Amino acid sequence: MEDNGSCDGEARRMVAPDPATVTVTKLQPQRRNPDLVNVHIDGEFRAAVAYAVVTAERIRTGDEISTVQLDRLLSLDERWKAKESALSLLSVRSRARGELADRL
Repeated sequence: MEDNGSCDGEARRMVAPDPATVTVTKLQPQRRNPDLVNVHIDGEFRAAVAYAVVTAERIRTGDEISTVQLDRLLSLDERWKAKESALSLLSVRSRARGELADRL
């Protein structure tokens, strides 16, 4: 009988890092817009995300997050930016719903 280095006939598996996990390597405030934070994932710039979203989701440098959490972060950021755009349009003057729908 051959010894394949396993116990009870089970094959030995190498456990690789989960490819669905990424590391937040850097969070850097933007110079021109302090409401945004540059998010670097695995050493590369990924997106500029609202500071409010990053803090609400408790994202910190060195955190390992799943790709699902990253997608959620980016989705929440899109909603935040849409809300900010709407508030900016409304701050100038009152607008009809149709006009807001067209502009946003």
